[in-house]
Amino acid sequence: MKTMKRIAALLITVITTAVIAINVFGGSYEYDRANYHSVTGKVEGIEKIEDVGYRIHVTVGESSAYFNTYLSTFFLGEFPKEGDTVTGFFDANRPMITIYPPQYTATVIVNGDVGSVYVDRFRKSENEGELLSADGMRRLNVAGSETKIISQGGQDASEWDLEDRLLVVVYDVATRSLPPLIFAPKKIVVMYEIAVHPGPEPIDNGFIGIVPPIGDISGMEVAWYNIVINGVGLPDETYYSAGDAMFPTHVPLRAVAEFMDPDIDIRWNRGNVRINGSWGEISFSMETGETYTVIADGRTIRLNQPIVMHNDRVQVPLSFFRDVVGMKNAYSIGGTVFIDNFELMQ
Repeated sequence: MKTMKRIAALLITVITTAVIAINVFGGSYEYDRANYHSVTGKVEGIEKIEDVGYRIHVTVGESSAYFNTYLSTFFLGEFPKEGDTVTGFFDANRPMITIYPPQYTATVIVNGDVGSVYVDRFRKSENEGELLSADGMRRLNVAGSETKIISQGGQDASEWDLEDRLLVVVYDVATRSLPPLIFAPKKIVVMYEIAVHPGPEPIDNGFIGIVPPIGDISGMEVAWYNIVINGVGLPDETYYSAGDAMFPTHVPLRAVAEFMDPDIDIRWNRGNVRINGSWGEISFSMETGETYTVIADGRTIRLNQPIVMHNDRVQVPLSFFRDVVGMKNAYSIGGTVFIDNFELMQ
């Protein structure tokens, strides 16, 4: 019976993810659909994911699941411990590996009796003074209320424009109308795009020093994309997670290269790849399906992960952009890849 339940759970995950993938692998965002789903379970164990976050194992009825938390995960309540009952909210638009037990990249983890919680982006409603959630399932009215509105970092955000922002809404009651109206939420947390992880142990990987955006960041657009290059989202592209990795490891070479330099010349000849342009002269062979070795302007460079073929596309590891191209940064946080020449991340 348990085996059948596991197979059923896996099939549901596969089907759900496949349906989502039709429209969202490019990082687009749609209204009138459930963009944030949640799963509630009892914590059975917590393990560190190398130096990027934590994996929380929960039991959900007779089944189980994992929440993968990263620097961008927001914890409402105390950091969980074994025996706690937690609810994890995750972005249904993100690619998800279809394995059992399912593994969710958690955007928000709720722990403790904090009230009812709703996570979504909100747009203006036809009713003045109200916002409507992206999935159309909640109306939100904070006009004239004593709702505490803060940023993810605890700043006063009462003067911020909440439209099209990712909000964590904490409330006690809602009307029975359709859709229900949350007319006096206790708290609204305006999410940052990048946050400092509040886990029980320091994560010494260079990201802990990131200062979250200060003030009104409603103009930021990076949240809509899976790959962000020099602060600009790469449309209609996503990353690749090699092997059983739970976080991005590779990105499509041609898409990223041509986005960075539209005049770059990339040629494929019998498994040999040649690149000429602002990156210099780069070549490598894909005759065996993967390679660690790249020739860049006459220098032989060995990467920490192989260049691979996936879905008939050349996928290069993030180290390619640091070690070969010479970019200062190439890393991932919370399921988004950042490649840029901003301040060096040690």
